[in-house]
Amino acid sequence: LFERLAGEDAALPGAGRPVVAALWIALGLGCVAQTARIATFMTDDAFAQGPTIAGFWDHHMCLPAYLQAAELNRAGDENVYHAHHYPGLTRDAQPTTAIEGMDHYLEDPFQYPPQFLLLPHALVASGLDFATIRTLWFAGQALLFIGAAFALARYVGGKHGAYAFAWMPLVWIAPVTMFNFQYGQAHLAVIALAVLAWDVSPFLGAADRIDGGTAFNAARVE
Repeated sequence: LFERLAGEDAALPGAGRPVVAALWIALGLGCVAQTARIATFMTDDAFAQGPTIAGFWDHHMCLPAYLQAAELNRAGDENVYHAHHYPGLTRDAQPTTAIEGMDHYLEDPFQYPPQFLLLPHALVASGLDFATIRTLWFAGQALLFIGAAFALARYVGGKHGAYAFAWMPLVWIAPVTMFNFQYGQAHLAVIALAVLAWDVSPFLGAADRIDGGTAFNAARVE
């Protein structure tokens, strides 16, 4: 990927500079460790070392709000935004869910535009349990982040774009990124889609790039 971005003559970070090379290798190892930690937690919420921020946040996520609102909509509820659906807004709310394993996550309200429910609708319709949905949600956000990072590097182009991509693990392991994965927010995906709105596509030529208006409108649901 580095050669594809910068050209065959470009040197990898740290080439000829042992200190920089050591830092880059350490960053790579840290990236692997952090990814393994958060990935394990997303597949098993009982993993004690998994949370980026522990305590209250261990079992607090935005994702269940998306799924709960989709369930309400599928059931014909006229107002998925009403406070009485969500314990986070109404203390005596008693939400229910048909998604196995999601009961103790129900708290946050759904506060997004209606079109945001399209993907949660599909996830609810799949009949998967919450642990599986949570894992797929994490994987989707992770892949979108990596794809958008490469697309941005291609947009910058040349050596500068290649080096930006090479050091992108610094952004990946940042606490704010790891917490977004833990919290299950859509925000990181929205940022990635906004990057694609610059008429950037990681694996297509200039004539076939994603239409910027389409990508922007998709991201705008946040």
